Amino acid sequence: MNLKALAVMLALACAAGSSAAASFDCVTPVFPDYSSSSDGVRRVERQVQAWRKCHAEYRAVQDTAAVARLNDEVNADMEKWIAATRAYLTRQGVSAPGLMRLEREQAMQVPLRGGAYASGKK
Repeated sequence: MNLKALAVMLALACAAGSSAAASFDCVTPVFPDYSSSSDGVRRVERQVQAWRKCHAEYRAVQDTAAVARLNDEVNADMEKWIAATRAYLTRQGVSAPGLMRLEREQAMQVPLRGGAYASGKK
């Protein structure tokens, strides 16, 4: 293999690596129908926090309609899970601080153009 061919291959490999690094690879949270314990709520809370962090980092670099749509779907699924979990825990007479934190954070989400979200804090 000559030097020129090697240089071309290295350039192509570097270009592929940088585009792969910019690809959206955030793991979406898995929402059960409802969570029946504080441990279950904390498990979902950790997934949501990881999602939000990854999504915000990606959005700062490259905001696309597909990613905004996926974020809207995650928020809708989270709202359903919160409502179902709140109903279950209320029937059981149990409090879940993690659920309250997620509800508060979700309430502070302000819709922006294109389905993206930003904190409602000033």
